[in-house]
Amino acid sequence: MIFSKLTMRELFCQADKNMYIDKKQAKINEATEKRDLILRVIQQLKDKGYNFSDCIYCDAKIDAYFTLRASYSFFLAEDGIYSGAVEQILNELFEENKKEEYRHVLQLDYLNECLTKENPVLEISFCHQIKRTKLKGKIIAVYLDSDEKNHLHHFALGFKIYYDKIEMDEKQQLMRYYDQLKQSILENDHYIEALMAIAQLVFSVNLTQNQIDGIYDNYMCADKKPNLPCDYNAYFKQLKANVLEDCLGSFSVVESSQSLLN
Repeated sequence: MIFSKLTMRELFCQADKNMYIDKKQAKINEATEKRDLILRVIQQLKDKGYNFSDCIYCDAKIDAYFTLRASYSFFLAEDGIYSGAVEQILNELFEENKKEEYRHVLQLDYLNECLTKENPVLEISFCHQIKRTKLKGKIIAVYLDSDEKNHLHHFALGFKIYYDKIEMDEKQQLMRYYDQLKQSILENDHYIEALMAIAQLVFSVNLTQNQIDGIYDNYMCADKKPNLPCDYNAYFKQLKANVLEDCLGSFSVVESSQSLLN
């Protein structure tokens, strides 16, 4: 036998190693299963016409949730108790005089009654004044499946949040775009497909050679595309003529290959 000549101490060390390997593999399998589940649910939501930036996956039977998607400003933890998340949702999105009413609507008992295969969507509007900005939008509960007794089992809770006056600085705009890009890359196997999921136009560029190698655009007419590869600086000099004056500051970052390299 392989271990017949090992001491008891060496056997215990070997057992510890095997246990570590087993635990690591179990964690890998668990993470893979969770990722597959997230991708399946997100696709289910897309098939129903929903594409939330912030969304949680809820289990009504065990009063639990975990995050499917979350932007940098999303206020819920990655996972936790659903009934606890309800309290945080009420505090973040609802005026004090509306909390009790919507606490009832978001409870699992109420959702079990009204969220069914026949009535798969429940929309809850909210409006909350924060200093001089009015926060408003919808919470959308989407039915996913029931248990063997036809009680609600899994559902998604998506958030659509708007502001009466959107004033985002460049960092906020970048963070929002980063969130979208990150989620798209996680949900697509190919980076070009991931980029195209959120961008109208994508360039493949060799910066050190000042050269555009590829242009990916679902809407650009064939006769508008330059012969590739082409000179990066020359092409973007032409684009600059169509850039609004207010956007020239941001455009200067991509105006030349050297500015991007810098």
